[in-house]
Amino acid sequence: DAHNAYLVGLFEWNTMTPDGFVRCQELFHQAINLDPEFAPAYARLADSFTSVTWWADQPPAEALAQALPLAKMALTLDPHLAHAHSVLGHCTAFFERDCAAGEQSLRRAVELSPNDELAHTYLALLLVMLGRGTEATEHARIALRLDPLSPANNVWAGIVLYISGHTDEALSVIGSQVERAPHLWMPQYWLSLAMAEGGRVQEARVAAQKAVDLSAGSSLTLCHLAGICYRLGDTESGDALFARLQDRAQTGFVTPMFFTWLHLARGESEAALRCAEEALAANDPWVIPHRVIAPAIVPADPLVDELLINAVS
Repeated sequence: DAHNAYLVGLFEWNTMTPDGFVRCQELFHQAINLDPEFAPAYARLADSFTSVTWWADQPPAEALAQALPLAKMALTLDPHLAHAHSVLGHCTAFFERDCAAGEQSLRRAVELSPNDELAHTYLALLLVMLGRGTEATEHARIALRLDPLSPANNVWAGIVLYISGHTDEALSVIGSQVERAPHLWMPQYWLSLAMAEGGRVQEARVAAQKAVDLSAGSSLTLCHLAGICYRLGDTESGDALFARLQDRAQTGFVTPMFFTWLHLARGESEAALRCAEEALAANDPWVIPHRVIAPAIVPADPLVDELLINAVS
């Protein structure tokens, strides 16, 4: 029964929606209640809290406060559990910006479980953010062979391939996932990002709008669509989306990096720099992929780039 609850929780997690995160956390808690020594449920519950920060507006400090004790509990129960090491590496690299220590934990996960697709994907994502595309590609392809159906795993591995220069292969992977799961927002988002970086901006706008609609207007998709609108010269639409995010930030958390990018898109360098400083103070995980995500929607800014690059160890 605990294992069944755990498996349904994984299904819900793969939707990458606020409701899906709520349901997967309930199911992982259920699995733990049924079997308090079931280490994988603790690790996946930990991972779900970091996911909410990435995709559903949870403050990073809250994610770390919830995720780290759960990951450590998983390792207490099973020191060889790969996914617990992946979660620790993810938190260390992306939230705490200690990429060297994070990489060590992620490599340990791959070593412990060479057939764990997410271990390879998480390592690939970090490596490609650090500019090590050749090795990142190897791990992304392994992840795709191990699990060719997981929506999240596929699009993350696909974007690693894209960033690493394997454009046609990446678009095939992401496009296939869009066809298999047309109801999910995340494949549309990553497809839009890849198209925008490749100069297919009008097509990217169509996919970005689908991502907004399917996610019920998640902050990431609003930011991305706004950036594309500004890039296309549609200032009116960009401003309207920007205002939606500003209104949302009045009553809840919206990652400062989204405002960093949109201020850059609006030509507001000083405001962008202030938001980048806020992102660093908040342990915003979107700092790490800044130069990967930003080129699709905003021009480079030397001061912002220097600040963010120098903050990563």
